Amino acid sequence: MIIEAENPEAAERVRERATRLSVPSTSGTHADGTWIEFLDPDGIALRIVHTPTPTESFLGVTFGPNGQQRFYDEPKLFS
Repeated sequence: MIIEAENPEAAERVRERATRLSVPSTSGTHADGTWIEFLDPDGIALRIVHTPTPTESFLGVTFGPNGQQRFYDEPKLFS
């Protein structure tokens, strides 16, 4: 699941709270923006994007056999 924080400071407050609760996180930059990611106990990722890449609609990302990113604009869940 990916959610957007209001700003980088809000995302950092979430990270600080998670750290106090011993919840580890990772961070990086991807096609959808700069993010912080947490894994729940079942291994499901929660990503908080805090400097999003501007988009006007849905943006999906998949990876080809060579690891190259490919983008799509129709959600696959509904196609």
